[in-house]
Parts: sequence; C-alpha cells; structure tokens
Amino acid sequence: MTAAGSSKCTRSVRGRMSRTRHPNGCLLGLMACALVACERGGAPSDPPSRSDEVTEEQVGPDLSNRPLPPTVEPVVRVRAGSYESDLIEDRGFLLGESGERLLVFDRVLRRPRILDAPVRVDRTRDAWSIRGAGAEVAVPGEGPLSIRLLGESPSGLSIDDVRLPGVIDLIPTTDGVDLVARLPMETYLSGVVEGELFQGWPRATYQAQAVAARSYAVAESAFWGDRRHYDVVAGPASQAWIGLETSDRAREAVESTRGVVLLFKDRIVPAYYSSCCGGRSAAASDAISDRRSHRIRPLDARADDSTVCCEDAVVRDWTATFSRDQLASALRALGRKRSVENLERFRSLRSITLTGTNDAGRALRFRLEDDTGRIVRLDARSLRGVLNALPRSDGSDRRPLRSDDFEVQLRGNEVRLKGRGYGHGVGLCQYGARAMAEEGADWEEIISRYYPGAVTRSAWPDLVDRGS
Repeated sequence: MTAAGSSKCTRSVRGRMSRTRHPNGCLLGLMACALVACERGGAPSDPPSRSDEVTEEQVGPDLSNRPLPPTVEPVVRVRAGSYESDLIEDRGFLLGESGERLLVFDRVLRRPRILDAPVRVDRTRDAWSIRGAGAEVAVPGEGPLSIRLLGESPSGLSIDDVRLPGVIDLIPTTDGVDLVARLPMETYLSGVVEGELFQGWPRATYQAQAVAARSYAVAESAFWGDRRHYDVVAGPASQAWIGLETSDRAREAVESTRGVVLLFKDRIVPAYYSSCCGGRSAAASDAISDRRSHRIRPLDARADDSTVCCEDAVVRDWTATFSRDQLASALRALGRKRSVENLERFRSLRSITLTGTNDAGRALRFRLEDDTGRIVRLDARSLRGVLNALPRSDGSDRRPLRSDDFEVQLRGNEVRLKGRGYGHGVGLCQYGARAMAEEGADWEEIISRYYPGAVTRSAWPDLVDRGS
C-alpha cells in the first residue's frame, strides 16, 4: 500500500464517487479525493498523517503484519472520508435520506438515539451537534459516534450522497473528523477489486487481485488493530475501495476465492502489489520498509521479470525532466527536513551516478556530487520523493516520477530521468497479471509467479469455487 503520496484530502466523502479511471487502473476522484500517485496494495509511501498515530518506526520491526490466518471472517475498518475543521466552511456530514431512520450511538456515554433522517452531524471543540427534522441534539464529550441505518438497505447508508455499507463511525481527530466504515472483509473486497482493475480484464486477473487484496487487508488489520482507529484508507494510501457499486465480475472474483489468503511459513503474507513493475520487480525491504516481516521470499525481488510480464502496458515507460537547480533545491529541502548538513548545503548538481541495483536490475542507490565537490548518497525511493515534492509548473498534483526505477542523464542544465513501471514494484504486477491471464494462466499460476514460495489456504469457511 502505502502510496507514494497524495494530494491533501479534506473531504473525501463530499460528492459522488467518480468513475474516471487513471491509466494505471486506479479510480481518480474517489469520493472527491484526487489521490494520484498510485502504488497499490498498502503501498510504501506515507499514509495520510494523523498526529495521534503510532508509526511503524515507533513500533519497531516485528511480525505484527504477518499474523496467523484468522479462522473467521474479519471485520475491516476503512477510513472512507475525513475533513479538517479549519479548512472548510460547510462542515459536518449529511447522513441518511428522507423516510429513513438512524440509530446513533454515543460510544462514551453509551446512550443510543433513534433519529429521523436526514441529519447533519458536525463536530465542535468539545461536543457533537446533530441537526435534522426540526430538532437539534448536542452530544458532549470527546468520544466517537457510531451510526447505522435501521431496517434493510442493501445499498447502505447515504453520506453526502455517497452510499457506504456497514456501521459508520465518526471519530474526532486533532484537526477534524474521520469517517470510518466497519464491514465484513468479503463485502469490502469487491469494492477493492473493482477499484483496482479495468473493466474487461480477464477473470483470472480479478481473482488473483482478490487474493492479494484480501491478504494485504488481513495483514493491515492485524498491524493497526490497537494502534489507530482504522485499518486501511479508501485510496492509494492503501487500496482503491469504491464502496458497494461493483460489477458482477468483481463480486464473482471475491466469492470464487472466498477466504483464500497467502501464507509463508504459516503466517499471512502482506501481499503488496502495484500497477506495473516495468519488468523489474522490487523487494519490500527496499521499496517499503526494512521490517523483519518484509524480508521473506514472496516479497523479494525476482530476477526473471523481464520476460512475459508487462511489456505492452501503457504505463511501462516514462520520462521526467528537471533543471539542475530544481534538483539541488529539492535536496536542500530534504536536508533541512532530516537535519543532514551535506544535503542542506548542496549546490548545483555536477554529476549523478547509479551505484546500486537489485537482483532484477532495478535502481536502488545514487551518488550525487555538487559543483563544490560535496557528495551525498540517496536511495532511489528518497530521490523520487524529493523530486515528486517539487511544485509542478502547471499547478497540478501529478507526480512525474511513476516509480523508483529510473536512469538519470545530464544534458546541459537539464536533468532527464528515464523510468520504467508505475508503483513500488513489489509483489503482483497488475498489467503482468493481465498478460498472464490472457495467455491462459489461472489465478493460482499468477499468484505463484508474483509471490514465489507462498501457499494459498482458505482461512475461513464457505469457500465457493477455487476453479478458474
């Protein structure tokens, strides 16, 4: 998952879900949040920050995101929306539609209320305000609210004209409110598979995506269970969940692999995936983090990806251009952020050299020298991050470096990067999975290729059909 970055999302439930697709298969405008640097699968860049979160660095390297497989279907907590109180004029969430009734439960005072919809729920400094049907209710305290629709509604609860399933939690944060949906894993997954892949791609690709996404979500739920109030984000910071509006193919892919997860040495594999590996895969320990749980065979780089993978992907090759001064400015900004003197004082770029690759030939490390002879060394992921942080001349949030795998050429004052792939390159390559399926591979063959050494197992019962 964690994606390589996102635009600032202050109301990701405002408006209807866009159906406009990005060339790499992710849905843009997901709940009006333009998260554009698609990495997929819980991806490796920073998730939307919250000052009350516990970071992986604070937790330390352990096996908490490689749990034992659950024996019952888990419930997943999806952060489907949020707003920052000081950035919007029209605050709050509009819940429900006329004629519906809502159960609103204060989880601190443990007092349920039944209200006629629609209601607008807003947060002040020390209380909730619930307005609707000519009445206004104030709920004091700092605790969350849980809301569910009374009666049968297969389409879920309406929130700002978007339908979300399950129980909805509104949770105060230091700078606003998070909206978190709690729903069964299999219900969640069909919205992920639909959001991650193009319509019309082969059935086996959908099934392989379902298995990878399920394993990733189980791992995230285990890791974040007692560390923050949500497991995954509805967007490139985790998985591109779009809610309940899914195709028959997405639902069938989830149902036909129901409960199937990836295991390595009897523990869940956090099955990262990206849009296009460019023919050269990455290791999770390089591209995501060097946690002990990432240093396993299914998440290592593979040396044979240059053949029969994603040669025909429209996002396989890319270029980006900067000036030497832009690169130096970005490095100085990184130096100030990290308090690294050599970076803070870096001047105009004299040379840049690739000094390390992985077993697949993917770029890992660079050596940079400025015109004073000062030398700095950066891994490819950090260099990509500083360049993607530069403001775009067209004012957009588009990040020009699509992956960490690139070569650098200097031409006069120009720094030209020629890259391969889209995303972090760990695990499943979505375009590669499509190519394999089009050549007749079933989902188990796809999984075996992209997670070597992993085995599949039905973790909870009621598996319907594992055939292809």
